[in-house]
Amino acid sequence: MKIEPENFLNKIFDVESKRILNDIKDYTPLKPVIEGFNEEQNVAALSYIVDVFKECFEVGDLKVHIEVESSKLKAYAMYFIFHQTKTIYLHFLWVNSEFRKKGLGKSIVSKFKTMSLIRAFYATLLKLVIMKVVVLGLCLKQIPR
Repeated sequence: MKIEPENFLNKIFDVESKRILNDIKDYTPLKPVIEGFNEEQNVAALSYIVDVFKECFEVGDLKVHIEVESSKLKAYAMYFIFHQTKTIYLHFLWVNSEFRKKGLGKSIVSKFKTMSLIRAFYATLLKLVIMKVVVLGLCLKQIPR
């Protein structure tokens, strides 16, 4: 059976939802509220976070880079793409302890930086093309017919 990296998405979203809920509890004024959750409320909060991840993933605003070897999750990186500001936000990078100190995290960050530079380049190029079309359009309006 071939293991597809996408098979790990649900597991990654589950782990990340727990991490985010803990971060909210530990670093925001909502700590007493979250600590007061019963089991049902806790499950509902985690489910809501997972649903947000899935929706963002489905529409393309969340990307997940997954490294797998022999059905074992080696590493993953989650990043959000903000199209309006042409920004990429690296949300989280995780490397399995067995694969640490082998350059895997550095390799993922390198790919991420390359992708960010390519997006920035094309965003700048697109702006230049749009500016040229606008300037050309203004120039063409000036030519008598």
